[in-house]
Amino acid sequence: MSSLAAQLAQNASLNSALLVDRSRRKSAESYLFTGRDADQHDLESIHALGVNGLLQLALLNPSLRKYEDQLFSEYAKATDRTLLSLEANAELDAGIAAFLALLGPYVMEAPTGKVLEWLVRRLRIHEFNVEAVLSLFLPYHESPHFTKMLSILHIKQNSTWSFLLPFKSAAQNLPRMSLVTEMLRNTDVSRFVTSLLPSALKEKRSHRVLLAFNAACLHDFISRSKALDEGTVAYLLPALLEPLQSTPPIKDAILGSYVLLAALSHKCRIAPAALSVILNAMTTCAENVVPQQYISAILSVCEPQDELEGFSKATVQAILRIPNVAKELRTASVWIGAEKILNPLISGLLLQLDEESPVSIIDSLLTTPKIPRIVIQRASLQLVRFVISTDAISEATAARRLLAAIQQRHPVIFQESMDAIIQGDDVEQETVDQLRISLTVVEKMDKGSNQGDNIDMILASTNADAKVRAAAVTELLGRLSQSDLSTEDITSIHSALLARVQDTNQNVVDALFNQPSAILPVVCNDADTYIDYLSTILTAPGSKPKRSFLRAHLTFLTTHFIPANTSRVGDVFHRVIFPFLLFSKPRQHSAEVVWDILAAQKTLGDYDWLAGCTSIVVEERAKDTADAVEKMSTINTTFCSRIARNILKSDHYQNHLEALIAKLKDGNLHTRVLGYLIARALLIQLSGEHQVEAGHRVLDVIDIAELHGMEDFPPDSEDSDKEGALSKIVVTKPSSKNTIQRLQLATVALLPSIQCPTGIVLNWLSRKLDMTCTKRGFRYVELIRKVYKLANVSNSVPVFTTNVLRSLFVNLKGDALAFLAGVWTSSSDTDQNLINLRTVALHHAAAFLQAHLQEDDGVDFQTILPSLLVSLQSFEVDERNVALTCVSILCQLAERKFKKVYGFDTIYGKNENQLQYLDRDDLKTYLDALMERKDHLAHDSEYIKAFHQEHLGRIKADKKKISEYKHRILCFIVSHVNALALPTFQIALLRSIESISDSAKAEILLPTIKGLLASRKSDATLCDLTDLVMSSFDGSVAKEFNEEKSALWDLYVSVVRFHFAPNAPLSSRTIIARFLEHGLFSALSMERKICLCNLLLELGTQHADAYAACKELLAHLVEDVPLIIHILGTLQPTSDAIAKPATKRAKTT
Repeated sequence: MSSLAAQLAQNASLNSALLVDRSRRKSAESYLFTGRDADQHDLESIHALGVNGLLQLALLNPSLRKYEDQLFSEYAKATDRTLLSLEANAELDAGIAAFLALLGPYVMEAPTGKVLEWLVRRLRIHEFNVEAVLSLFLPYHESPHFTKMLSILHIKQNSTWSFLLPFKSAAQNLPRMSLVTEMLRNTDVSRFVTSLLPSALKEKRSHRVLLAFNAACLHDFISRSKALDEGTVAYLLPALLEPLQSTPPIKDAILGSYVLLAALSHKCRIAPAALSVILNAMTTCAENVVPQQYISAILSVCEPQDELEGFSKATVQAILRIPNVAKELRTASVWIGAEKILNPLISGLLLQLDEESPVSIIDSLLTTPKIPRIVIQRASLQLVRFVISTDAISEATAARRLLAAIQQRHPVIFQESMDAIIQGDDVEQETVDQLRISLTVVEKMDKGSNQGDNIDMILASTNADAKVRAAAVTELLGRLSQSDLSTEDITSIHSALLARVQDTNQNVVDALFNQPSAILPVVCNDADTYIDYLSTILTAPGSKPKRSFLRAHLTFLTTHFIPANTSRVGDVFHRVIFPFLLFSKPRQHSAEVVWDILAAQKTLGDYDWLAGCTSIVVEERAKDTADAVEKMSTINTTFCSRIARNILKSDHYQNHLEALIAKLKDGNLHTRVLGYLIARALLIQLSGEHQVEAGHRVLDVIDIAELHGMEDFPPDSEDSDKEGALSKIVVTKPSSKNTIQRLQLATVALLPSIQCPTGIVLNWLSRKLDMTCTKRGFRYVELIRKVYKLANVSNSVPVFTTNVLRSLFVNLKGDALAFLAGVWTSSSDTDQNLINLRTVALHHAAAFLQAHLQEDDGVDFQTILPSLLVSLQSFEVDERNVALTCVSILCQLAERKFKKVYGFDTIYGKNENQLQYLDRDDLKTYLDALMERKDHLAHDSEYIKAFHQEHLGRIKADKKKISEYKHRILCFIVSHVNALALPTFQIALLRSIESISDSAKAEILLPTIKGLLASRKSDATLCDLTDLVMSSFDGSVAKEFNEEKSALWDLYVSVVRFHFAPNAPLSSRTIIARFLEHGLFSALSMERKICLCNLLLELGTQHADAYAACKELLAHLVEDVPLIIHILGTLQPTSDAIAKPATKRAKTT
């Protein structure tokens, strides 16, 4: 090549390809137009188009106008980028990037397309500004706009964006899954995507699509990452925090970051320092979102991580600014992992107890009913340490107030905290004890700080030295006799003395009761608090008062307090005395002290529960018995039986029963044990409906979960308390959890032997009180079901289960099968335990039927067959298989001669709706048909519908005998639907014959239809039942409708009137209309058609809601000309109603 040619080639424009003949070059690349169309528009027209688009967009965002000179001026029109210097190109790139960033919200708008077309055609942004274009279009990656721009982008092979080339070639949009996959593979892509939103927020140009894109892509990216290394977290975490720190705050951006931070927390471990920064950022912007959203977010972030020691001061201050935060924290306290935010929060709040708001929030949390135990434990420990160590009066007072709340609501946790402080910290026992006692008076003392000289003695009464406290108590009692005391002084002294009731030192207690006449007015003035304190110090879980300590308190209580407060005898007995009545090896002498005091004090000894008990105990104690355990067990059994008898004979039986049931849930184990002993004795002595109701109350207390993992019942126990073994266990191990469980099982074991109510017919299948059973019978059935459920769910104690079930079935005798049918047809479909219970009940039913098969007693069990048909539609394979086993046994029984029908006319209780029965041949034929298809029925819960359609559906080729057989089987099934008012049972049976068209369905279901119309209820179950019942009014009933006097037609008119009224179920209305349109209306006589049309016209004009439905239905029904003429004739106005035309006036000229 010559030197001249080389110089010409070097200076040639890179645009030379555009200057050659058009026939020899490719079509222009365009965003708006195809290649050939793009060539038809010259640069001038494209420039005009772009300027027009810019002007339109500037109306939406005026800041776009500042780029007009650089990108849309005449100078820009003449710019050739390939001839610009590096500095000029860099400046142009910066302008293009900033301009494209502003177009983010408007990509889908038409003016934006015009602007982009100009930038593509003149400034070739698709070639020189690929990443700026992708920054704009990636949020729209699933739109056709992205696909179009991608088709013209210049992407090099082996570049960051080369993964887009297949989508470019295929002219497809980019699915999010593909983008996230590339982000997982290519760090550059993930960094680019992650940076889009932070960059937009810094320049205040974020938009809704970008926020959604950021949240969706990064969530998928985090979720699909197997592990997030430090490098990834290093660029990901700042990007997630940026929306929380942006100004002004954007709610959607904040919520998106909340979600992403929660996902990040579940994927990797976050250092405590970083977690603290994250929480502070989340909290700082929390005022811009709903408090519930913030609480949910920080809980999701904190739950997978190690628990923080405490929130930072800035975080706590920000939380305090959130409105209603205390309410939201209380709501969140029941969520799993709530302690991960509550513990650090309380730790942070404890540093600000000089302010009211932190104290209020802590108090609100500590009084939440279901707050995690660990939160109370940690707060209690921190508060105790704080009170012991602090010198700040205001903060110490607030902490004491909070500790007092914990002591009152969670005495066990409070005591555990005290023990932990003593064992783990260098704190003396006396200091901790005095702190506990002083909690009751400090608050009142601080509020009344101007009490003069008495303040010294009041403070001395809380001194750590027992001698000082005893002396102070004596002095305060003496000062009460002074006449110059003010009301405030008396109140303060009373408070201090009343607090000493909780003192654990014997000398202090002796000093307190040394002057009974002085202390009696103090405790009588606030008797409720006195009894509360006494109950806490003597009977709180874990308390073990010494006998001398117990004697001092109870002697004063019975000798002085009770005679002065006779109305509080019951309260004192149940809360203070009752826990010490039980004789046991650990507390034998304490029980003797209490019974001796009761024997000496008649006011309490003659209380309803104790009438005659003290003499019995004295008599039994006087007997000479070598075995101390046996002697104590005899005493317990004897006085428990007497207490039960006293409760039974009392005029206040219901109140005493409530008190007894409350003891079965008491936190004091001795109280619970004695309560169960008395409950067992009461159940034995009761009879009739009182025994049934008491059984219900006892079963409601027993938690099934508590019975798992316990020791089983004695294998040889026919009687649950054979040879007093249970009583001896109570004596030797009264505080053992196993003892409580054994007592619970022994109590439950009594219930199956309760006799059936006499003189009434029981409805074993009913789930609610109705006309088929009395309340007495219904409650008995409910009780037996509860016992059966408890026995079968408690599978960890098989001997107990066997004994209870044996006793239950022996007591039920022949009614056992009906009872079991009530279990498998009416249990819940959602509780797995109850689903298993249905299968267990069917197994027991199979055993029952097998026994009758062996006895050959000629019992016809056809009344149970509909219940088995219900089970054949269960979703549980095991349940269907066992039901088929029962059907198989029924099939074998049908081979033999029958003597009687099981539950004849009583299977569903006292029911006015008569059942229809099958003869032996029909029953056998039907059962054989079921067994022929047992494989299908076992594997498909829906097959019973197909079976009935095949087996019972009428066809013209049927002989009369076959047709009559099908009719009898159908009537048999429908009569059971009619007889038992159990919606789930009725729905299952009706669905099994839903496809069969027969007028007998509607005729037999008359009582059910009337009941549904009368109930006027609209719950989902009854709506399903109504729909199935309405489907019986198909073309098969036309003949009965056309009869001159048809009760079925009259009922149908009522049905139509009801379901085309306002607020009627739309589904039933649709079913009625469908059957009318598909044969029923055309089969009606002219008289019935006219009647129905008039009814629809009436309903449509009376109710606006029914207008459209009636109009549409009439449009489909009324097609016959004679019918149309008749209706129009009846609607035509009469001649009298037509105004006569005015007569012509006579001409006068």
